[in-house]
Amino acid sequence: MTPWHRLLAAVLVGGAGAWGTVQAAALRVDAPAPVAALMLRHLDLARALARANERTPLDGAERRRLCQLAPAQARELLETLGHFSPADVTLDCDAGLLRIDPGPAARVRSLSLEAEPAAPELDPDERSRPVASWRDWWPLREGDVFGQEAWSNAKRALLSRARTQGYPLARWAQTEAEVDAEAQAVDLRLRLEPGPAIRLGAVTFTGLVHHDETRTRKLLGLPEGSRTTEQRLLDAQERLLKSGMFDAVQVELDPEGLDGDRMPVRVRLREAPLQQVALGLGWQSNSGERATVEHVHRLPWGWPVRTRTKLALGRLSQLAEFEASTHPEARQQRRLVAVSWQREESDDAPFSQASLRVGRVFETRREDRTLALELLNSQQGTGAQHRNAQALLLHLNPTWRDLDSVILPTRGQAWLLQTALGQARANEAQTGQAQGPLVRLQGRWQAFVPMAGGRQVALRLEAGQLWSRVDALNLPEGLRWRAGGDESVRGYSYRALGPTRNGQSVGGTRWWTASLEGTQPLPPAWVGGLEGLGVAAFVDAGQSALSWSEARPALGAGLGARWRSPVGLLRVDVARGQPRFDGGWRLHVSVGLAL
Repeated sequence: MTPWHRLLAAVLVGGAGAWGTVQAAALRVDAPAPVAALMLRHLDLARALARANERTPLDGAERRRLCQLAPAQARELLETLGHFSPADVTLDCDAGLLRIDPGPAARVRSLSLEAEPAAPELDPDERSRPVASWRDWWPLREGDVFGQEAWSNAKRALLSRARTQGYPLARWAQTEAEVDAEAQAVDLRLRLEPGPAIRLGAVTFTGLVHHDETRTRKLLGLPEGSRTTEQRLLDAQERLLKSGMFDAVQVELDPEGLDGDRMPVRVRLREAPLQQVALGLGWQSNSGERATVEHVHRLPWGWPVRTRTKLALGRLSQLAEFEASTHPEARQQRRLVAVSWQREESDDAPFSQASLRVGRVFETRREDRTLALELLNSQQGTGAQHRNAQALLLHLNPTWRDLDSVILPTRGQAWLLQTALGQARANEAQTGQAQGPLVRLQGRWQAFVPMAGGRQVALRLEAGQLWSRVDALNLPEGLRWRAGGDESVRGYSYRALGPTRNGQSVGGTRWWTASLEGTQPLPPAWVGGLEGLGVAAFVDAGQSALSWSEARPALGAGLGARWRSPVGLLRVDVARGQPRFDGGWRLHVSVGLAL
């Protein structure tokens, strides 16, 4: 066992407050685990003995010299942990045993922190937090154990906080720690020179080729003269990246251009290609074989508009979409127009739907909102069971996220609410025509809980209900719900869970699904060095029905493989559903998460 392995074993087995004997080659240290680890890492005698071996043993004279120096060195090292008057430090050189009783650690007795101004000038977004003086940002409080690492970290933390909150020129004019070894106390005296509260100066862009600088400046949202904070610069950088117009963005201050309290801002950009075409061939467990083509234009005819056209042809489904949206404005708002057509084939109730949507989208790092007016037309069933339906709806769809990552989340929560209010009309071959108002509500909650050892628990709960005052009104199929499939209840085919009407499957007006999943990461050494692989176990439940009393849970459970790939989470699952709901063994494959 190498000295480093012995040191690691001492820390793991001994714990922070344990007392034990740790050995490095011929040296043993009898002390609390943190003290022993420090001695073995930095004591000259321990390092020399650790390097010695049978071929190059430590010279006897050199060993005696290092033994003479060891007690004094040990006391100096103890001071870095706050032990200024150790109770006992003895070394038996012949036996190779160092005994240390460090005694109590010194604590902070008083703190004097001077600065001008006495309190930081806060950004309006920060004023809700109780910060009356610079001292409120100082982490090493009176009564805390004093140590060199804690002292250095505290100075670094306050200085970093000052610089990120609009004082990039902040520096320490004095930092002094006066030790009273007899009383085991430390008095701290510090003087901070924060410098001026820096405000934003002129903004210069490099890398703009096709896009308009005036519009880019508005989207950046950094008006000259406003307070400078690190978060404000990061948010501006994220707004440009999220616009989809740029592949790379760097927003930074230019200290060399400081003029009074104004500091210029440099924005370096790399524009995304004006046009992109993506082609795809693949297979989905939901819809079988599938071919897709998608075209994006970020500046058609020189207009500040982004267009997206997508065609998807599958054995069981077809899709055509066109969307045009304006470039984001200052508050990440976009106007959009979207047209879509889709068709899904089934043995008993083929379904097609066309829609036209006009609205506005508001997007931020934590929140999205969509306000739109939509016109729907759908066709469902064949022969005597054929019906068509139309609806005019007003949508308000807010989303809130508190996640560490949208692509590969490991902790946090996300909430989605979809609301629709409008008028619908249906025409059936058997029952004739009916029309009336409708209200549609749908909500989803997702949570990601990190556990020890890199494990993770993921939870999902979603539900929806559709109300209509006219009982005979059969609403457009696109407004109804069915359960089953990769992102719903595994162990069932896509949209297989739902009610039937006159022998044909229809969407439900009441719907819910839930999922509980645990993931265990695999060591890369087990899988050829590939990072991000894991195994998962899950239980899903859900149902779609025409009333809540009929929405009895259909259960599915199984095992799967996970890969945290650069493009998102790849999931391959084998699940089994309940036979009484036409479930069975099924393979589910998907990439990404709907957040």
